[in-house]
Amino acid sequence: MKCNTFSLIILAALLLNCQQLNKQNTIDFEFVSGVLIVNGKVGDSIQGIFQLDTGANNSFIIKKIADKLNIVPSGMVKGPGPGGKIFEVPTAEIESISIGGNTTTLSACAIMDLGNQKVPESFIGLIGSDYLKNFVVTLDFKRSVLVFEDTQSLNTRLLAGTKIPIKVNKNAPNIPYMNVCINDSLSGDYIFDTGVPTTHLIYEDFLALGLNKDMKEIKKKSQDILKSHFETYETTIASFGLNDSLTIHNLEIATCENCNGLIGNNFISNFLVTLNYKEKYALFKKVR
Repeated sequence: MKCNTFSLIILAALLLNCQQLNKQNTIDFEFVSGVLIVNGKVGDSIQGIFQLDTGANNSFIIKKIADKLNIVPSGMVKGPGPGGKIFEVPTAEIESISIGGNTTTLSACAIMDLGNQKVPESFIGLIGSDYLKNFVVTLDFKRSVLVFEDTQSLNTRLLAGTKIPIKVNKNAPNIPYMNVCINDSLSGDYIFDTGVPTTHLIYEDFLALGLNKDMKEIKKKSQDILKSHFETYETTIASFGLNDSLTIHNLEIATCENCNGLIGNNFISNFLVTLNYKEKYALFKKVR
């Protein structure tokens, strides 16, 4: 779990009406409240909407869907919550989970009990990087589509895009990390995270840049899906980028104590991005 208002993101899905796969293996997504929502399916019978979150090491389905399919948890997965708190959720093997006709098996899909949270009936879970790593996927925010690439289309994108290396962390081996440069002075490895609307600075980077001088004016109270309460700080920074050609100026950012570095959708949506987990690179082309 990351430092964000995850429960609010899920609730934003109430307004969605996603479209299905078309002939070009392209799937429409809805970009609502800063996150991506797609139609998908668990098994052969359960259809609904997923949030697409590259910053999640493990996908999850909600408990009521697992109960309907008689899926019994067989393991546990640990993850960091706000304030550095570690939490555990049960996992199970899901033989078939798909977006459009793109189907894979997940060996450790989390089973999330949302309790009394109000979510739409059509919401069935979250697609994380454990699913996406099995495909080469392009995020096209301008057209609001995901493109599951074949070899020919990928080779075309290679000629047009800027290649950025993807790094991984042994504690979360599915999550893509990329090296960023902040205000032309700080650099570090941040998570490429379609699960958050706003880019989040590592808290130490926030302090090192002197952005804490006006904390009283930029802080707000936040709450996440685990009901943890914490203070979030939001402001604007001069520049945030992956290199000189892939930089956005005057970008809104957020942070909180013990915050991970997250490349959020307010940065990502400025680019056409192709993720190739297997070859450990992403292609970026700035959208004009």
